[in-house]
Amino acid sequence: MSNLKIFISIFIVLSVALFFTNKLRTKPANLNGVEHIVKEETFSYNLDIAMENHKKKQDEKLNKLRDVYIESLKNKYGEEKFNELLGVCDLFTNLYVNNRTKENELKYIEACDPSYH
Repeated sequence: MSNLKIFISIFIVLSVALFFTNKLRTKPANLNGVEHIVKEETFSYNLDIAMENHKKKQDEKLNKLRDVYIESLKNKYGEEKFNELLGVCDLFTNLYVNNRTKENELKYIEACDPSYH
């Protein structure tokens, strides 16, 4: 019975020691008068950073593709005709958003899809 009490006591002491050791690693450090939070580099932290970088690169790529596509439409129709088609597309987009019917959806598709022009 006394061995069990010793084992439980050692377990509790080690648990408390590990808890405070972990607290000290994540406690803010005062470097040159500025408090910094020490970040433990874990897999999830590195994964979050990688996901943010991937999203930024993907957004940049999509923006470049969109700009190239818009330029090709401007070259195809000319600046004036492109702005006219864009205005009609905006009009039918607003109509479809405010009143979602099959008829308005078809008008929206015909106004905004360059294959119909």
